[in-house]
Amino acid sequence: MSDALTISEDGFALPLELAARTQAILAQKGAGKTYTALKQTELMLGAGVQVVALDPTGVWWGLRSPAAGKGGRGFAVVVLGGEHGDTPLLPSSGAVVADFVVSSGRSVVLDMSGFESNAAQDRFAADFAERLYRSKAADRATIHLMVDEADSFAPQRAMPGQQRMLGAFEAICRRGRSRGLGLTMISQRPAVLNKNVLSQVDLLICGRVTGPHDHKALVDWASIAGTKEQIAEFTAALPKLETGEAWVWSPQWLGEFRRVKIARRLSFDSSSTPAPGAVKPAAKMIEVDLAGLTREIQATIEEAKVNNPPALRKEVHTLNASIDELCKAAGLPVDAKSGGGLLRLFDWVIERRKGKEKRVEVPVLKAADLQRLGILEEKLNASAQVAALAATTISTALGKLTHAPVEGNGSSARTREGMRAISPAAVAPRSPHVFPAGGSQPATESKGSSEQRLRDERGVSQRGHTSTAGATGGGGGDVKLGRAERAILTVLAQYAPASVAKRRVALIAGYSVNGGGFNNPLSKLRTTELIVGSDPLRITESGRQAIGEVPPLPTGLELLNYWCGELGKAEGLILRALAGAPDGVMHKGELAHVTGYAPDGGGFNNPLSKLRTLELISGSGVLQIAEDLRR
Repeated sequence: MSDALTISEDGFALPLELAARTQAILAQKGAGKTYTALKQTELMLGAGVQVVALDPTGVWWGLRSPAAGKGGRGFAVVVLGGEHGDTPLLPSSGAVVADFVVSSGRSVVLDMSGFESNAAQDRFAADFAERLYRSKAADRATIHLMVDEADSFAPQRAMPGQQRMLGAFEAICRRGRSRGLGLTMISQRPAVLNKNVLSQVDLLICGRVTGPHDHKALVDWASIAGTKEQIAEFTAALPKLETGEAWVWSPQWLGEFRRVKIARRLSFDSSSTPAPGAVKPAAKMIEVDLAGLTREIQATIEEAKVNNPPALRKEVHTLNASIDELCKAAGLPVDAKSGGGLLRLFDWVIERRKGKEKRVEVPVLKAADLQRLGILEEKLNASAQVAALAATTISTALGKLTHAPVEGNGSSARTREGMRAISPAAVAPRSPHVFPAGGSQPATESKGSSEQRLRDERGVSQRGHTSTAGATGGGGGDVKLGRAERAILTVLAQYAPASVAKRRVALIAGYSVNGGGFNNPLSKLRTTELIVGSDPLRITESGRQAIGEVPPLPTGLELLNYWCGELGKAEGLILRALAGAPDGVMHKGELAHVTGYAPDGGGFNNPLSKLRTLELISGSGVLQIAEDLRR
């Protein structure tokens, strides 16, 4: 097993670490991009790396067949779908195939050339990429994903219905390495390959390119880290490269910039363009254990069915219908929604055995029904244990938040003080955090005393006098800070030195982002050079001196609870769901399902937009919670 991938005729090699990295192989049609990708795949397979190829062109099956002549070699890859497939590939099987890839450890070619439409291809690719990324959270063994015609799966402009697919491939590209997922994007059109994806590559291998838009996309990529001399040499040579020649460029990871000739492949060149009138050469594919493959795929399908919530719900519905029929035959009331029908049926059986009921002939549960009931009972018991554990954890956390002491200088006191400080203009308390440090939460409080306490916290007397602080602004005089100015500076000081979105500042400070009560103080703070920027905003050193010391910003659960209290119901549900997800990441469709909203409805998308504006979440197809809100 080699620890290097020798890709060129002159012996130039890439490190085997490439298997967990991201690269792009780009060249116009017929210039050798797929040949280069297949050569790399041969080398990875020879080194023992698991490789999976998404093949919409139907040419990757050649890996299974040795090239003609001395030294030819075929590789034991499983081919799913297409003319040479070991088994058919269905557009609906993306998630199951991803499970098979992860659980079996087999290298696989996924030939989608037989799919009837682009929509079918998109459906398979989205399901496959999503499940693969999720499954790799627990299994970190290296898998390298080769994506031919990558601009079809990660387009620069996603059409309606492609957003979920694009989000899944973006997640693999940006965060797959930590899960053992490497990615190669192969495309003849750099201009239409998604730039968010292309910008993340560690290595660029580029063959002949002549199109002006594609040329510009490559220059834009090169200009980020390349020198003027390298860019000039690169761009001058691009249109003149021979078929099979390529630039290898890795400015940061490898520090390489060289022109190479790709070495000859060992497997059958099924991607070559046939000459007019030429007879298609025969290729003999090496055998794989089809019986073993069938068993593995069937086991994966059965496992998916067992762990598939929709399938379980369907199973439960079928059994509930059977229970309803039995209850009706026994003259018992039916209450399938609460499960009472099943309990009443059991009670009836017990009473009947005691001879307290008249004999009634009822249908008997079949053996298959009893077996399904047993399986469901086990799953329901497991779910109940998980729910009980979650309830205990939540109860313990709530107890700590509600009853933790605030006297003295303990961490709880500092946290509550910090929480009160990030909402200096709050209208009414929403959680224990707004009560003053050094005392406990009062059992009752009159309206007058509550208003007085809030005035005291904001530095405002009953007569409406605002507190002041001296600061030297741009004009050189002392600046008198009113309540709004202090609230804004407090928020910005807690986030310093980072800039903060204007809407987030307004919400924390307790003002409307479009109101004069917020924008007029902003204007004053800019004029006096205590803050800079329009959106986002940032406090200056003079501003920090003017506001003085502020409590540190809470993080994690404390900050999450604050935001969930300040925002609406939908926003709170979304934040809590993301905070509890692995790595704080969840696909939009999954998030909508968990929170109970329609993924395309305004009741879900409007809160998402608000959370993005507040910089509490990021992403579109795949959503991620802000780092400081993760539990």
